[in-house]
Amino acid sequence: MNKNTIKKVILVLSLIALFSIVLGGCTIIGVVTIPIKGTVYITVDESYRKLIVPIGPHNYNIFMDDDYIETIESDETLVLKKVLLGDHIFEAKDVDNEYYYGFVTQGIFSGINSVTIPVYTH
Repeated sequence: MNKNTIKKVILVLSLIALFSIVLGGCTIIGVVTIPIKGTVYITVDESYRKLIVPIGPHNYNIFMDDDYIETIESDETLVLKKVLLGDHIFEAKDVDNEYYYGFVTQGIFSGINSVTIPVYTH
């Protein structure tokens, strides 16, 4: 083979390697995964309510960012997986009595997060 053929082969192989890296989205040193979701454990704190009426537990509708998630009893823990990172508004609304309500705004990070929603009389 002559020098021009060798240069062309090297050029073509270099271009193939460059395009496979750029278009494939991979890097030579490896892929770095950046977490974008977390797990949230949600509880309801009705200690203020128990000062007024020490009977329970009560049922609460749980909302995240105005979306209904699930109904739980006040002594239960709700687990949400794959929650997007960032600030979210968590709400608890009593199923039987609209005057008992609470909300909290909390930042969610990768990994495990705990959210306690305090319930008050409104």
